Amino acid sequence: MKIQLLSLLNSKATREKIISFALERILIAQSIVTAPFRGLFTTSDSAGQAKASDKCSPEPSRIFTWQYASELDIPAELLPEAGTLYKQDNIQADGKLLSEFDYTCAVYDNASFYSNGTTHVSAFDCNDRRLAEFSSIKFNKGVPAVCRLNRRQFLRGTTLSLYGNVENATGNIGHWMVDGISRLFLALQHIDIADIDNFLVAKFTHDFQLESLLALGIKHEQIIEIAPLQCVRCEHLVLTSKPRGYSSCTTPGWLIDGYRNHLLPAVTPSERKNRIYISRRDAGSRKFVDEEQIISNLEAIGFEAVEMSSYDFMGKINLFANAEVVVGLTGAGMTNLMFCSPGTKVVELFPDSFIMHLYASMSSYLKLDAHYLIFENQSAVSKMNKYYGDLYLDPAVLTGKLKEIL
Repeated sequence: MKIQLLSLLNSKATREKIISFALERILIAQSIVTAPFRGLFTTSDSAGQAKASDKCSPEPSRIFTWQYASELDIPAELLPEAGTLYKQDNIQADGKLLSEFDYTCAVYDNASFYSNGTTHVSAFDCNDRRLAEFSSIKFNKGVPAVCRLNRRQFLRGTTLSLYGNVENATGNIGHWMVDGISRLFLALQHIDIADIDNFLVAKFTHDFQLESLLALGIKHEQIIEIAPLQCVRCEHLVLTSKPRGYSSCTTPGWLIDGYRNHLLPAVTPSERKNRIYISRRDAGSRKFVDEEQIISNLEAIGFEAVEMSSYDFMGKINLFANAEVVVGLTGAGMTNLMFCSPGTKVVELFPDSFIMHLYASMSSYLKLDAHYLIFENQSAVSKMNKYYGDLYLDPAVLTGKLKEIL
C-alpha cells in the first residue's frame, strides 16, 4: 500500500497538477498586489486587444435553450447514488431511471477562457467576471471569481469551447468524449459548423484526441490547444452547458446519436463478430492482480484480450462496432460501447466501491444485452480512492458468469 501511495505521489501527472495549482495561486496573488501600482491586467492584455469597457456588454449576444429527458431501464443495484450524488437522475415508481436536462448554448463577445488543469475550467465575460454556468470546478476550491491572468492570444472570429471538465487535461478518453467534445453536437443544433473558426480543447496528451477531432470534420488548423494557465481572449466565444448537466451520471441519448451518426458510416463491417475482453494491462491504475489467469480462462472460450491503447481512434470504434460480446471493468475503456450494435452482449465489471451507471446508460439506450458483475474490493488503496489500487476478481467467478450468458 505504501508503495502504491508513493507511486501516485511521485507520478509526473500528479507533480504537474501540484505545480500548476501553486503557480496559479502565485500569479493571482502577484496580480492583486501589483495591479494597483503598475496597471497590470486592468487596461489591456499582451495580445494587443483592448480590455472590456463600458461599450462591452457582459450579456451573451446570442443564446439558445433546449430541454432533453431520458428514461432508461437500469438495474437498481447500479443506482446507489441516483437522486443523491446525482440529483438529476431519479428512480421512478416503475423502476425506470429518469434524467432531465436543461441545456444552454450562448455566444459571449470579447470573452476569456483558461484552466489550471487541476481544480477548474473557467470562462469569463468581457468584464473578466467568471461565468459559473459555463465553467467547471473540482474539489470546490481554487476557483477564481475574476480573471487576473494576462491574455497572450486573441482569437478572431467564432470559437467553440470543447474543453469540458478538468479531467480532460489528463487525457481520459471517457471524459474527452462524454464531457468534452460532445459539446459539438449541442452547438450544432443552433450554429452551422462552417460558421465556427476555432475549437478550444485541452492540451493533447494522447493521439486519440487529435484523431477524434479530425474524424468529426474539424480541420487541424482550427484546433486551439489550451495548456494549463494559458489564457485566451476570444472575439466571439461559444459556450454550452455540460453534456451531463449539473449533476447526472447518465450519458444522454442525443450524445450517443451524435457520435453514431458522424462516425459509424466510416466503420468497416466485419463478417466475423469478435468476443473481446478489455484488458487493463496498459492502464495506470485499477489493474486486476490475477489478470493473466482471467485472460487465459476467457481465451479458452473464444475471447481475445485487447488493450485499447493499441488502437487508433477509429480502430477502437471498429472494434466495438464489430463485437459480439464485450467484457470489461467499468471505466474509460468502456466508452466505445456507444458504437456497439443493438443486441451485443456486454458484461461490465464493478468493484463494490465503484458502482456507477455512466456506461450502463449507454447499454440501456442502445438496447444492448447487458449484464453486470459486482465483486468485493479488497484493495486498501482503492477503498481510499476508487480510481486507484489493484483489484482482485476470482477468474472462476467471471468464467461462470459468462457461461451462463453465452
